[in-house]
Amino acid sequence: LEDDLRANPRLRSRVLRIPNGVDGELFRPPAAGEREASRRRFSLPDDAFVVLCCSMLYPRKNVIALVRAASVMKTRPVCIALAGPPGPDADYLRDLDAAIAEAPQGVSVRLLGSLAPEAVAELSRGADLCALMSRFEGLPNALLEGMASGLPCVASDIPGSADVLSGGGGILVPLDDDARLAADLDRLAADPAERRRLAAAARQLAVDRYSFSSIADRYRSVYEDMLGTEKSR
Repeated sequence: LEDDLRANPRLRSRVLRIPNGVDGELFRPPAAGEREASRRRFSLPDDAFVVLCCSMLYPRKNVIALVRAASVMKTRPVCIALAGPPGPDADYLRDLDAAIAEAPQGVSVRLLGSLAPEAVAELSRGADLCALMSRFEGLPNALLEGMASGLPCVASDIPGSADVLSGGGGILVPLDDDARLAADLDRLAADPAERRRLAAAARQLAVDRYSFSSIADRYRSVYEDMLGTEKSR
């Protein structure tokens, strides 16, 4: 969109891109005991590697990819936590149910439905990783919230998600490469030090670049510049 606007000769004003913001106080890393409390509240297995995906359950978000990848992971037990409402595509929901039913022993899926932001923040504190395998995105709030929660992130290598993770905090996986996704999830599950490194980078990036205060500063700067230009006329 930005490239299209810049290429339009009829636009005389400057083109600025200001991203979405994230509440870095609500979405934060867990304090002592909060990880365990979150898992109890949302019935997540205590000993599982928990992959969190917050999105509507429909084709664009490609949540089936996570279920299929988990089914061929070597890591056990693994739990895919899906937080979001069912989408309008009944066939896709049936395919998702079938993929869940076919998951082998040691792989569980939790369908948590729609959650308020406060509940999503609490749920994030019980996860080990945030994943978003969308087919296309603008600027995904789900990734920003996962990053602010101090979670390492895995996302499909598409515009939008790639923009967010270009500064660090996660890894990108080719779209529709379930084997590569499973391998990357296994690698991170087996490497707590790498997860901690990515988590720290994700949190720092969310605070520095996407916090509400930093986004508000950018809007204020734009308005002050516009008012200054107006006064000089």
